[in-house]
Order: sequence, then C-alpha cells, then structure tokens
Amino acid sequence: MVNFRKIEEGEPLIFRDRRDNEVHTENVTFAGVTDTGHPVVEFEDGKRLMVLPEQLAYPHEEEYVNIRIYRSDRDRLAARMKYGETMADAIHALIEWVDSEDQPWRR
Repeated sequence: MVNFRKIEEGEPLIFRDRRDNEVHTENVTFAGVTDTGHPVVEFEDGKRLMVLPEQLAYPHEEEYVNIRIYRSDRDRLAARMKYGETMADAIHALIEWVDSEDQPWRR
C-alpha cells in the first residue's frame, strides 16, 4: 500500500480495480488528497477519481500477476494442498519444482 505522507503529486502509481470478477490495473499519477483524506489519482485520459488507499501500489512494488488456470487443474492442485497453504504458494512450489536442476529434462 502507498504511504501518502511521503508521496508527491505527479508520482506514478498502479490503480487496481475489480470489474466483471477480474482485477484490472491501470497506470495513474497521484493528483493529491481530498479534505476527507482519500487519495485522488489522474488517469491517462485526464479524468480524476477519488480512490481507496488499498487500490494503489507503487510500480516497483508490484509483486503479483493474474494467471489463468483450468478448473480441473485447480481442483487437482487444491486436493493436494496442505492446511493453511494458499493457491499461490502451491503454484509457486510447482514452478520451483519444475525449475529445479534434479529434473530429468534438465540433464
């Protein structure tokens, strides 16, 4: 989340919005803070919008991307997950396993 006490006007940010059950991201610039303390961002087309702080992130702190996974693969993966493990953790473990040096196709 963005710290608005340290940010200056015109600084680039990433705006996340949930529409049609998908998360959309857009590059915006910080335009200031309203009297109520909500941040205002300006889009590339010049429109300004008051947003929630949790909808904003710094571009260099963007860690996650959306991926598409088939439902059958997701269900199979979920069946093998441990208690408390997230789907992201399970997918990351699979990527690490595939990328490891001890795989037969790596030799």
